[in-house]
Amino acid sequence: MALLCRYTAVGDRSASEVFTLCLPKLLVAENVLEAVTRDFMASYQKWCVTFVKSGRHLSVFVSLKSATDGMTVYADFSVTILSREHFTKDESFGEKNCEFSPTIPTHGRKTFVCLESICNEGYIDELGAVHCEVEIKNVHTYFVCKMHLPEKVTSPRDGSIVIDRVESSQFVFGAYEWNVALSWDPNGRHGYLEKGSISLHRLTNFDHTCQVAFQYIVGSKERFANSPVLRLQSDLSGNCDVYPVDNLSTMLGRDRGLPLQVEMISVIPTTTIGVPVVSRSSPLSTHFYDRDKQAWMIECSTIETRLRLRLFYTDIFNIPAGYVRLVSLNIGLRHGAEFQKLFKRPLTLHYLQREVDDGFDIVANVTMHEVS
Repeated sequence: MALLCRYTAVGDRSASEVFTLCLPKLLVAENVLEAVTRDFMASYQKWCVTFVKSGRHLSVFVSLKSATDGMTVYADFSVTILSREHFTKDESFGEKNCEFSPTIPTHGRKTFVCLESICNEGYIDELGAVHCEVEIKNVHTYFVCKMHLPEKVTSPRDGSIVIDRVESSQFVFGAYEWNVALSWDPNGRHGYLEKGSISLHRLTNFDHTCQVAFQYIVGSKERFANSPVLRLQSDLSGNCDVYPVDNLSTMLGRDRGLPLQVEMISVIPTTTIGVPVVSRSSPLSTHFYDRDKQAWMIECSTIETRLRLRLFYTDIFNIPAGYVRLVSLNIGLRHGAEFQKLFKRPLTLHYLQREVDDGFDIVANVTMHEVS
């Protein structure tokens, strides 16, 4: 198995993420023919990398594991075998704008590098392992479907019930399942769709709310309407605010199908907790859980005139021995509808198994006068 030994979020415009892998005894052991990583998340999608010894060459394949019907993911990726002597001797290749889908979930290179040259030129360490980097960036996720409307979309005079809502199939993004619903007013002019609305729904994991960013494109090339980038709250029921669409009838095809494309940009689980602010000598703690059901505790106190937070990972003893847990988080203060983040970028913390966490101090650039 290929082991993940380092993760780096570059923080550039391409949202580059670099995964440093260790391939133990892959190249020197005759009975080891391949090394496969565990599934990992990058740009809100689940991936896997496979290394295969094929004759005299090493093959490398990057696979999208979370592909579902109607979903297409475009991504740039590169794979680099790291030289122990000098970075100019690294062996690498890259692909740009690769299309991943349920029918084509894997891209790579069958003859990446010659095994003989790797074994003889200082790439293998004293334990027989090879280290490589996998970079994934410029990831764009699209879900495309056609919403088929029934023949009767308005209420007839005989009082019979008509359908006023249709839903798409499910797709996966950010470890959640989603779908899209199209609704319309059944009391409009007979046989004509004047106004409707589109809404995004989260179908799994209702323990937390989520901040989700996405964009709609409704209709075909001739007649379409596209929304701006929407940044909405997905509540504990999985629902988001609806987006209104006018003149639906003009966008329908002959089969009464309405083309719809959703570009998913980001999804961030959030937890709202109330933290009591008390004196420095006797802070009170508040307990909460993250999306992986891991327990945390936060204390709030004052240092001079500033607000101080102390974060504890109370389930730190549950980390498997020999493993590191990486946590990316941000903390913000909410006042009514306003939300002020304490960090411009998410804070990244690393944890090893311990009996008790000593805590992580955060001194916010917020005065107690602003808090009150």
